[in-house]
Amino acid sequence: MTPGRARTVSTAMLLLGAGAILLTFRDYGASWDEPSAAHYGELVLSYFTSGFQDLRANAQEYYRNYGAAFELLSASLYQFVPEWKYDIRHLLAALAGLGGLAGLMRFAGLFRDPWLPIFAGLALALLPRYYGHAFINAKDIPFACFFAWGMFTGVRLILAEERSARDFIYCGLAMGLALSIRIGGFLLPAFLLAGLAFRLLPEGKRALVVLRRSLDRRLILQVGGMAVVAWVVMIAFWPFAHESPLLRPLETFFYMNAFPVSYPVLFEGAVVPSDQLPHRY
Repeated sequence: MTPGRARTVSTAMLLLGAGAILLTFRDYGASWDEPSAAHYGELVLSYFTSGFQDLRANAQEYYRNYGAAFELLSASLYQFVPEWKYDIRHLLAALAGLGGLAGLMRFAGLFRDPWLPIFAGLALALLPRYYGHAFINAKDIPFACFFAWGMFTGVRLILAEERSARDFIYCGLAMGLALSIRIGGFLLPAFLLAGLAFRLLPEGKRALVVLRRSLDRRLILQVGGMAVVAWVVMIAFWPFAHESPLLRPLETFFYMNAFPVSYPVLFEGAVVPSDQLPHRY
């Protein structure tokens, strides 16, 4: 298959996915935690529309530890058509799922095999859990979308012979959007920095000496600018982080790593605590 034909097939797959979303997004019910997540988004919207005076979102001990980008967008739209509250949430989540599919295919395209993006796209699109969650999971699916784009933009930077400031900005935006959904997006800059370090180290040399010589001032400024972009995007939609833009994200990272909260989950006809769910869940 030629690269041009592979791009045509990839585009057709994404258009087919968009059609499936538009035809079926109203056929899904609310997930078990969706009402509380939607309520958090409404409180975040009130925080912004009140001129940062309504602080109820920061009183949500569990949800305040999530960036609110998706929830804020959803609440901003369905406030005008509240009867479509969950339909709008499901449409946006499914579109994020499609965006994640596109990001994965772009990532696979970095490996110069025209079949690989098609195979990767089909493998993800035909995964029942990803497809089903794409309509009802407002945390994991948007996070997966921006994580995929963060991996694509990050690995493209690692592989590039010449790196422009614009490429670093795109990478910072993707990373920041992933962090604006889940704090686990901190893995992305860690991967990027490790990949850049490995890329800059010639074989048979002392790592620290060569790395220090390779890190010219321009590259340091570009990486620093990317980090600033990612951090600003992360905290922009997150009321809890506004209280302390440097410390709150770090506190949240350790909080989520321990994850002390347990919720009842309906699974296979029984109610099971979320911290005792079997592996097959």
